[in-house]
Amino acid sequence: MQGQDWGDLRIALAISREKTFAAAARLLGVNESTISRHLARLERQLDAKIFTKTPDGFIPTQAGIDFLKFVEVAELQIEAAENVVKGENYRVAGRIRITAVPIIINQVLVPALKPFTDKYRDLEVELIAEAADLSLFRREADIALRLARPQKDMQAISQRIGILRYAIYQSRDLVDEAEEKNLPWITYENRMEKLPQAKWIAQHVEETCLDNPKIFVNDAETLLQCLKHGVGKSLLPRNVGDKIPELKRIKNEIDPVAREMWMLVNSDLRELQRFKVTIDWIKSSVKAFGF
Repeated sequence: MQGQDWGDLRIALAISREKTFAAAARLLGVNESTISRHLARLERQLDAKIFTKTPDGFIPTQAGIDFLKFVEVAELQIEAAENVVKGENYRVAGRIRITAVPIIINQVLVPALKPFTDKYRDLEVELIAEAADLSLFRREADIALRLARPQKDMQAISQRIGILRYAIYQSRDLVDEAEEKNLPWITYENRMEKLPQAKWIAQHVEETCLDNPKIFVNDAETLLQCLKHGVGKSLLPRNVGDKIPELKRIKNEIDPVAREMWMLVNSDLRELQRFKVTIDWIKSSVKAFGF
């Protein structure tokens, strides 16, 4: 990227991440005309279109996708160099963004958060509870916890940190045997039918000739609330379900499903001290939870 102005490159990254000139301008603390001017200059210098304007915002062209991959690597290297100069490699300070499905954020990390942030008062922790896999490469997150072996972000450092073993749960308030027997299954909506727990429920319903599920959700946290309120039965990780007093586990000969938990960390940032302590905290929180 010899000859390119870093300000132009930062603006291209901001447009890629925010999708609009207005949002990119807010992110960088400039006005929209500055965004437009810098992008036009960059595209003239490259003699290529970097973005296409669509109803959903500015989307990178194929040339833009290829170009921005290298710009993102440069951004990480510049940040690392600045941190060395500032001595931040050895300080636990700055922001760190952690993403995971909502049930892991809410049930595992949040209960362990206060002692961690009390100890490291200069650290800013951003918890992103999101079912979709956010990209570490595009800096949508810095650390990701995923419930399957990673298929994306292969340039990140990945490590298996736990196993989630599932069981069947229902509300503890349901004491009538007839009511329990007729309790409908809660499962995931069609876009999530490939989840291991959704597949197991579908297979179990078919094998036992039970009525089809009547309740469909798109997130395990919603499923958990449905279980608490007695509207059905479903699968939860045992380490989550066993710790919730409103729920009781339904006996089953074997665990219906087991899923791996993987942690992904951006390889260019993991040597920063704030990442080291956060990685250790996540591992200890997961271990303490029994995964």
